[in-house]
Amino acid sequence: MTKLRANAKLLLTGEYLVLLGAKAIALPLRFGQELTIKKGDNQHISWDSEDINGCWFSASFNVLGEAIDGSSREASRFVSTILRETELLSPGFLNRLTGQKVIVTADFDLSWGLGSSSSLISLVAQLADVDPFMLHRKVSAGSGYDVIAAQQSCPFLFQLVGGSPEHSPVALPSFFSKHLFFAYLGKKQETATNVSQFLSSSATVEPILVNTISDISLRIPHVSSVVELCQLMVQHEAVISKILGIDSIKKASFPDFNGCTKSLGAWGGDFALFCSEEPESYVRAYIEGKGLSPLFRFDEIVLKYD
Repeated sequence: MTKLRANAKLLLTGEYLVLLGAKAIALPLRFGQELTIKKGDNQHISWDSEDINGCWFSASFNVLGEAIDGSSREASRFVSTILRETELLSPGFLNRLTGQKVIVTADFDLSWGLGSSSSLISLVAQLADVDPFMLHRKVSAGSGYDVIAAQQSCPFLFQLVGGSPEHSPVALPSFFSKHLFFAYLGKKQETATNVSQFLSSSATVEPILVNTISDISLRIPHVSSVVELCQLMVQHEAVISKILGIDSIKKASFPDFNGCTKSLGAWGGDFALFCSEEPESYVRAYIEGKGLSPLFRFDEIVLKYD
């Protein structure tokens, strides 16, 4: 029996502009997905996907990677695309997988938007022994930081240089573990849609704004206080707000929060960052008062922050 694992992720800085070459800080998470291969009971490729709520997708694929049946047309199409593109990178892959049962298990709720697609790409790439970023490029228009995060063990700085990924580990201040929190906003965003919409208008983005976000990403590892971090987060939010033409999440939803807030990933949903000098009890009470759940402290969810 084969068992593989890939991490979920969050992007601390650089949303949207990472696509244009901005430096970004990425966070591999304790959450993730596992892929298990077992002997199947037919000559097809049997597939089950599960999360903490149970099995959400089942399908069968033929030796060409085409869906024979499936409980979700969209999911079947996506898995089929991954399988067929992997076959092109590793001829014979689908033949080796025929007659096997693939079980993909996420230890988090997929509606949280923590990278179920990117971790799946990483898992299949591991299984076929192909470059995960190359496979990502075949099936996604995103930056690919999430596919890199799937196999990293600590926060890292990411940048696309000439379309190729460059990344290196980054040590973040110890006070992050007790003063930064991630809250799920309850509105999962479709990354592919947001990426497509942004890229269609990216020609109007001023290069200085990309450089500003890179500078913020480089300065954050060296901050020494919550106040200093919040100054950078406010500046980051102002840049993205200007580009998107929408209010920051602090102004729109949490103006009375004693601290700073920052959107993570596509604006308008998924997770948001909350940072405050107030006690943890204040932050938890505030978030619960807004009806948001779950809420994670930085060290509860980010790898290498025990």
